[in-house]
Amino acid sequence: DPRYSKAILSAVDYGCTEEVITIVSMLSGDAILLTPSSKREEAISSRKHLISSEGDHITYLKIFRAYKQSNNLTEFCMRNFLHQQHMKFAVEVRKQIMELCKRIDIKIQSCGSQTTYESVRMALSRGFFTNVAKLTREGHYITLDFRQKVSIHPSSVMFSTKPEVLIYNELIVTQKSYIRDLSLVDANW
Repeated sequence: DPRYSKAILSAVDYGCTEEVITIVSMLSGDAILLTPSSKREEAISSRKHLISSEGDHITYLKIFRAYKQSNNLTEFCMRNFLHQQHMKFAVEVRKQIMELCKRIDIKIQSCGSQTTYESVRMALSRGFFTNVAKLTREGHYITLDFRQKVSIHPSSVMFSTKPEVLIYNELIVTQKSYIRDLSLVDANW
């Protein structure tokens, strides 16, 4: 996806290619979060320690890092309500992207485990510049490209918040239009 490529290339400028590659790998497959309706509260509660107030993208980064540090991957996925096969796919995609980047001399750098990941969100915003939603005075979001009224998807960690500007990975249209896989961004970016 050109958006992912642009985000990775932009990450070089911000010294966070490792983080952006990890997030892109998590977005490249099917959804990793498993939230059965019968155990919704339990699933959400089990992942609280992995949630980032900066959005879904940083949450995916935290999930990936915790997954890789786990001694028992199956148990980790079950305890945190994650699709293990989708996590394995993300690991494989990440490995392939890392190899491609090394082959064409893209410097792999990490901004480390920070308390905030502003540089990562800035790199993502450069890749997802066409996928921006802004909060209106009326209290709903509108996409900046097609001026479409959208809502934050209930599966997002940002569902109960109202940040001014968001980037999103996916627009889903059912009875309402939802944006999913979000990150908080600064309007100046």
